[in-house]
Amino acid sequence: RRLRLDGWRRVTVFGMGATLDELRTAGAAERNLVVSPAGLRAAQWLERRFGTSYDVDYPLADALIPPIAWTGHRVLVVHQQVAAHAIRARLLERDASGVTVASFFMQPDEIRHEGDLHLREEGDFAAAVRTARPTTILADATLRALVPDFTGDFYDETHYALSGHLVRA
Repeated sequence: RRLRLDGWRRVTVFGMGATLDELRTAGAAERNLVVSPAGLRAAQWLERRFGTSYDVDYPLADALIPPIAWTGHRVLVVHQQVAAHAIRARLLERDASGVTVASFFMQPDEIRHEGDLHLREEGDFAAAVRTARPTTILADATLRALVPDFTGDFYDETHYALSGHLVRA
């Protein structure tokens, strides 16, 4: 529904559960929306092959942002790169003083910003918190235990690949 409000007429999800017939129609799309780093190469191929333009965004980013005043917050966002990038953009629009993005997963150069962090293991997350010195963290709740001394606000941004949960518990 959100995409239709933004002007998308027909929305087809090419990913988990897509049928072969749906995938065959991918070249007929007017435009593609990449919501995960895993979809970027396919969108680039469709652009080269069929001239189909693409956008990189996470339409549900606003729903992931807690409704607080963000002015002055230094935020660490840990999620997949496209979602985290979209959250960063919206937090900066809400006057966060700085947003650091980190991910354990793919970070294609096309959507990676200078200063984004690639986390290889849990210790990297704890180090990122020490280095970035955030006042607020948006990350999967499973990471909370890794930073017991963190005294700022920690908001659960459920990430299936980390916790195995699709929604907040």
